[in-house]
Amino acid sequence: MPANRSHIPTPEIARRWPHLEVIADELLPLTDCEVGLLIGYNCVKALTPRDVIVPSVDGPYGQRTDLGWSVIGIVENDCSTEWDEDPIGISHRIVACDVPTELCRSEVSRPDHVVFSLRNKIKEVINPEEVVRMLEVDFSENSTSSKHISYEDRKFLDAIEKGIHKLDGHYEMPLPFREAMPYLSNNRDMALQRLQHLRNRFAKDAQYCEHYISFMRELILKGFAERVPEKEINVDSGQAWFIPHHGVYHPQKPGKLRVVFDCSAKYMGQSLNDHLLQGPDMMNMLVGVLCRFRKEPVAFVCDIEQMFHQFKVNVEHRNYLRFLWWADGNFSKDPTTYRMTVQLFGAVSSPGCANFGLRQAATDGEL
Repeated sequence: MPANRSHIPTPEIARRWPHLEVIADELLPLTDCEVGLLIGYNCVKALTPRDVIVPSVDGPYGQRTDLGWSVIGIVENDCSTEWDEDPIGISHRIVACDVPTELCRSEVSRPDHVVFSLRNKIKEVINPEEVVRMLEVDFSENSTSSKHISYEDRKFLDAIEKGIHKLDGHYEMPLPFREAMPYLSNNRDMALQRLQHLRNRFAKDAQYCEHYISFMRELILKGFAERVPEKEINVDSGQAWFIPHHGVYHPQKPGKLRVVFDCSAKYMGQSLNDHLLQGPDMMNMLVGVLCRFRKEPVAFVCDIEQMFHQFKVNVEHRNYLRFLWWADGNFSKDPTTYRMTVQLFGAVSSPGCANFGLRQAATDGEL
């Protein structure tokens, strides 16, 4: 909204331009009042040009809408205005009708009207909560409860909170789908083709083959993956998905291979990650971690081995985590259908699920 009243077109402005004199009497004189309404582009009928007076050379032009005539362009009521001090398009009045959270905690303390007005040269809305946040940002640690989370993050948290439970000493939780149990096309052929490429690499790289087979053998022995029962393999309900996989070496741990499941692999235009919610960021802020190290005389730090694999997936969702592998690592035979029983590396939801489970374990074990 223009705060400089010299930018508002008046009959005197129109008379300065020969081509606009015909509409001078159609314009309202400058009155002593505040601008109270800004018409947006969503109100098309009010802004639709009904007639236009085009300048012959340069200057503003006249435009008639259903609201009447107006002058469009750079105009000044006061020729003495210093352009460097108040150029057109920079002078604004920013008004935010934003009620701070602390004023909304009870009906008794809620005011009838709150306006936070600031004359500024920057096009941004500033409200009281933002001012407080900026003042405290240096040493504030945003907890999950204080962050403004999105609708999808709330949906993620609701799904995990309702579905998480403990089984055999481990937390088990559902996959946080965007919708309930999505219907997916049978992509076994795509996964089989990727497995053939993996077999070709095994034939060329004996060390890579040995490390890969060792990793998969340990994955199955620890119960992180299981063989799909024969009676369930050919059930084409649409609620199953095959995930291709490949091995990567850690740059700081040569010789240590990790198998990553490609949940972003697409088939018929969709992937498993397309149907999973990522969840909110639940990582602790570094400033908070450092401050807590100074708070008490003794500090503890630990590293959770294979953290994602410590949190199981509900049985009814495990068929979305199918993959193909050779039993006993014998890739001269036909592949067998397996499925993951835990959160896996490669799923967009795994970091959020693991962090939620870790916080749940801390809450449940709190003394």
